[in-house]
Amino acid sequence: MSEKDPLYDSVTLLLPMCFGGGGSQAFGDFSSSPKNISVVGSVAISSNQSRYYGRSVNFPGPTGYLRTTDSIDLFAGLGDFAIECYAWKSSAPSGSVDMLFHILATYGFNFEWRTDNKLGLFLHGGTTTYDVSVNTLALSAWNHIVLKRVAGVFKVILNGVLQFSRTVSKPMPTSVFYIGHDATASDRDFGPGYMCGVRITRDDGRYPDSFSDMPGPLVVPHFPDYSPPLIAVGNNVTVSGNGAGDYVVIIDATTKELVKLVALGGVANWSDDIPEGEYYLTYFADGCQPITHGPYTITAT
Repeated sequence: MSEKDPLYDSVTLLLPMCFGGGGSQAFGDFSSSPKNISVVGSVAISSNQSRYYGRSVNFPGPTGYLRTTDSIDLFAGLGDFAIECYAWKSSAPSGSVDMLFHILATYGFNFEWRTDNKLGLFLHGGTTTYDVSVNTLALSAWNHIVLKRVAGVFKVILNGVLQFSRTVSKPMPTSVFYIGHDATASDRDFGPGYMCGVRITRDDGRYPDSFSDMPGPLVVPHFPDYSPPLIAVGNNVTVSGNGAGDYVVIIDATTKELVKLVALGGVANWSDDIPEGEYYLTYFADGCQPITHGPYTITAT
């Protein structure tokens, strides 16, 4: 997490989905314009399966999913974009499909994990299309999945391998974005299974059509700022100046690894226990660009 994503300014949704304790339902969007994420059902952080940092998000199945709380413009009409995630299931869907991502709109889409363990993409509106991946998703393993559009061509990439292309003119809508849910049928909700690393990049397809190195954990950005809303006091950290925040990410200043994510829950002043050492603190608040301060030297008191 030490390097800034060169496309970060184009990221409209950034959900690492691997922070927090087991059972947590605090899902922070770490994009430069954070969105509110609504949790429906018992979707929660779990240590049962992990791609990175010992955690991922457990989707239990029907009636459990995530969604943006508002209709938001994640895409750019007919422009380029890339949607990606890691997904894990131990068995094929028991219903018709398990929905990965869904937009319910005239020019929305269904992006599905099918019962034959292949990916399906149904594009709504105008001339409707349905395409199926060539390769199958691996069971009991993490699959990296990309849906992108570049120069008007929709492409799906599974574990670095191009599966199909579809040239079609469909302006992406401003609408609610569902993760693990079909807004028209609850029996198509994703799960049981796990996801992490959900990211949407606008105005760029991000990935080539084929690649061999699977992406690492999503980059949580560092932004220098000289009007600090964070003040170190002994081994406590206090938010001041900018009012209540949403999350603080505590990062080891030497290894640049995540130490802890603290969900503030609207509390302006907070403290937490961490070992002695040097740390960066990245402060997130709804509608604000993330701000990083430090390193702070924390000693026992």
